[in-house]
Amino acid sequence: MDRPTVVSFDIGNTLIKLSNAKGFCGYFSEQLGIEISEIRDLLNKYFLCANDTIDVAVKNVCQEIGCNFPQKILDNFKQSEAELFDDVIPLLKMLKANGIRIIAFSNCTPWEANGLDEYGLNDYISKVYYSYNIGVAKPDIRAFQYVQNDVDVHPNQILHIGDTLGTDVKGALAAGWNACLLNRTLKIFDKSLYKDIIVIDNLKLIIDLLGYTV
Repeated sequence: MDRPTVVSFDIGNTLIKLSNAKGFCGYFSEQLGIEISEIRDLLNKYFLCANDTIDVAVKNVCQEIGCNFPQKILDNFKQSEAELFDDVIPLLKMLKANGIRIIAFSNCTPWEANGLDEYGLNDYISKVYYSYNIGVAKPDIRAFQYVQNDVDVHPNQILHIGDTLGTDVKGALAAGWNACLLNRTLKIFDKSLYKDIIVIDNLKLIIDLLGYTV
């Protein structure tokens, strides 16, 4: 892999550890007793790709599917606790020192978008792209093209790093980007699913991957 001029990071469970890894979409589907896959289009439309309040978004989806307890869902929701992974700042410092432009690119609801400044990431990340502002969510190629057009570089100059194979890695590769899967546990790891995919278990390995010395 040639050294990129732009490195893009997913946020949840890539840069920031979340106590509820499934996020609001997972919580919502559990409250309904419906698999996420069955209502993914609605979750994308109203949660991940619309810049509405949580009250409006939940009531819109509930109205579409005939759920009569939106307020109960709202009342029981607790914001996921978050903390920065230890390997994030050292990598961002190295990338910035080598003139790499750093961006963040995340599927996220407006009410879960925590300010990255509280983690000290604004010192390194030049711009953050959220699906609810773009209007399209990963892995839709249009989301990647939006970001690519905004950073104004050739797709093969971008490296995207994320924790999901389909959403982050396959989406990025389909857009012509370089991609790397961050699988922090590697405990459940079927290599047959990741043929020709670069897989790492911590962000420090990006330094070696790109051929930098510390």
